Amino acid sequence: MSPQIDYRRWLMTGFSARRRRNSAYSLRAFARDLGTTATTLSEVLNRKRGLSDVLATRFAKGLGLSDSEATLFRALVKAEHARGRAERAQAQKEIVAWQEGGGALVGGEYREMTSDFFDVVADWQHFAALELFETKGFSGEATEVAARLNLSEVEARATLARLEKVGLLERVGERLRPSEDFTASTSGIPSEAIRRNHRQILGKALDALETQSVEERDFGQITLAIDPADLPKAKELLKKFRRELGETLGLGPQKSRVYCLAMQLFALDGAASNSSTDERKPV
Repeated sequence: MSPQIDYRRWLMTGFSARRRRNSAYSLRAFARDLGTTATTLSEVLNRKRGLSDVLATRFAKGLGLSDSEATLFRALVKAEHARGRAERAQAQKEIVAWQEGGGALVGGEYREMTSDFFDVVADWQHFAALELFETKGFSGEATEVAARLNLSEVEARATLARLEKVGLLERVGERLRPSEDFTASTSGIPSEAIRRNHRQILGKALDALETQSVEERDFGQITLAIDPADLPKAKELLKKFRRELGETLGLGPQKSRVYCLAMQLFALDGAASNSSTDERKPV
């Protein structure tokens, strides 16, 4: 069996992400948001007590996990703390099935969600820097990354170092290049990382609205009434469009700039509140 995520690391990752947004955010506030006491949370993190399935479910909801993430989180808890041997064995089977079904894969092997990998997913500049390697004449130097992405040189060097550390870049001699054998799935990546990335990209879009000419950008929108039952179909159409656009434009031999396509589909009214909030997963 491949190495397994410790559910406590998931908790600490969630806490760290919230601390980045608000340095005053405390463990007591985190415990409140998870629906427990600071004492209980501290004992869990310090391995002085386990979690019941009821608390695991509550914690998963407080972390904002998707349905699949919550299922994995509960399985990790049960594999360690369930009283019955059969229940622990069943939880282990669920974890193995999740891993074999994709999990978080790097080069075909299961990887634990490290803070570096979390930051690569969460912070916009990492994949932007990676795409710079696809542009004509790019040197791969931190100074050029800093100039083109409007980062400090310190930030640019840290970005390249993190990409190399998680395996997205590899060093050949003195130069960096994208890893050819890297494969990854976003399954198992905490929703908090994805939400942080979305927040940053929305901020970049607002900046572009004010600073870029209409020749450099395209902003548009459509407002329409739909049947909520058609949302899965809409998501699939949007995913297909993004994939096809990326494949078509990515073939150009004279690529010289890095663009971001950000698409948002969300409810403007409150009618959706009639459905269970547990069914609306963060993405």
